[in-house]
Amino acid sequence: MKSISFDNPYWLIMAIPLALALIIPFIISLSKDNKSRGYITSLILHSVIIAAVTLAAAGLTYTAVMTRTKIYVVADVSDSSKNNLDEIDRYIAEIAENLPQNSKLGIVCFGKDQVILTSSGKEIKSVKEAVVDGSGTDIAAALDYTSYIFSEGELKRIILITDGLATENEGGIISAVERLAAKDIKLDTVYIDANLKAGDKEAQISEVEASGSTYLGYETDAKVLVELNTDADVILELYARLEGADEYEKIKTEATACDAGMNLLTFRLPTDEEGVFEYKITLSSSEDTIGENNEFFFTQRVCGKRKVLLVSGDDNDLYQINQLYRNDADITLVKVNQYNHTVPFTLDDLSQYDEFILSNVDVREISNVGAFIDSIDTLVSRF
Repeated sequence: MKSISFDNPYWLIMAIPLALALIIPFIISLSKDNKSRGYITSLILHSVIIAAVTLAAAGLTYTAVMTRTKIYVVADVSDSSKNNLDEIDRYIAEIAENLPQNSKLGIVCFGKDQVILTSSGKEIKSVKEAVVDGSGTDIAAALDYTSYIFSEGELKRIILITDGLATENEGGIISAVERLAAKDIKLDTVYIDANLKAGDKEAQISEVEASGSTYLGYETDAKVLVELNTDADVILELYARLEGADEYEKIKTEATACDAGMNLLTFRLPTDEEGVFEYKITLSSSEDTIGENNEFFFTQRVCGKRKVLLVSGDDNDLYQINQLYRNDADITLVKVNQYNHTVPFTLDDLSQYDEFILSNVDVREISNVGAFIDSIDTLVSRF
């Protein structure tokens, strides 16, 4: 980033009379055919002096900032990847050779735990030198660990090299990817698998993250992690059936272009009917030559209506809140006015509700406000 600024910009006006004092005599001399080389040289030099004096008086500041990029390769060296170590080293060497200007490269190796193999900007070591517990593979923890190494004021990028087989914290990869995005850390992935033959193309569903239970009419999503070793167009289909039913019903199809590595896709799950629903997500792609890991099953319970406690000082709030919830919630109204200053405040009283709304009420008017707030804080933070 480059910028020009002035501490005293009004001093730039000084250039006008100085320029006139220089140009007017020159124009007069031209009318008299006085065009000697020395005079023209003098004109140029005086113009440069005027410009320099004016810019100095105005406090010219020129700023050029080159933002540093820090890149960490997060390499899977667990037992499942032990046949891939030479390939990982080749990938890292290629990355190092093609680093953009003002960039520094570091390496984090992981299995069940994590270790910094090469600090940022230091000499690259082979991943074969990493000492980690290879009995497990915790991708989510490795990503979280690396995210804390970065400093503020730099562009952050992680290149994950893995076979995608997580044995620890399997349900946390999607959340870890979202935490990286929240910290403005760009994530790229390289998918490797020693079991694939040359030319094999693999697309698979690695993980699905969805709430185990939700409420009637409450919008909820299933986040699907799709991993590929090549760019490809994929088709995902979402099926559902009520527990005990014989057949799945297809409720959504989504076709999308995916990049090599990790791709996060989202499906909105229906919640307009109570019950336990069994879901199946399938993946298909013309570029996928491996048939395994193309289906994923999960279950979600849709409970009854949410129970909401509305503490309000306005009679109209109950109608407005019902409109907000589209009548998909059981709402209990407790009015706080000149005749009533008491609301439910014990854990037993409040634990029957799923949500709390305070509207058009001054909490200082609640007689038991301290106990009320403490109980809600306990319910929200612990239960």
